[in-house]
Amino acid sequence: MNLIMTNSVSAAFKRTASEQRHQRGEQAARTAISDWKGSSWTDACAAALKLGHLERLLGYDRAIHLLRQNFEIRKVDPSRWRDVKDAFIHGKSTVNLNDVWSSYPS
Repeated sequence: MNLIMTNSVSAAFKRTASEQRHQRGEQAARTAISDWKGSSWTDACAAALKLGHLERLLGYDRAIHLLRQNFEIRKVDPSRWRDVKDAFIHGKSTVNLNDVWSSYPS
């Protein structure tokens, strides 16, 4: 009986931690996107780098969706999508979770 209770408490804790991480990621993504002011591809790359850093909080699909959506809203030159996505991948691969936590405090 104790093992079952321990497992359910552990699962609830993991779910809560995951929800908190996702919520914090969404908040940080709003900040990163609000910093994206122009329609130049360099502005898009700066935002992509930040969203890449947040990928571990948001999940890949959500982070790339936000990037693509805002890329289109801001009418960035479509021929630059590969450069912008490369900046995203670079951000994703060059940061650890502790750096993300410290950059985007709750």
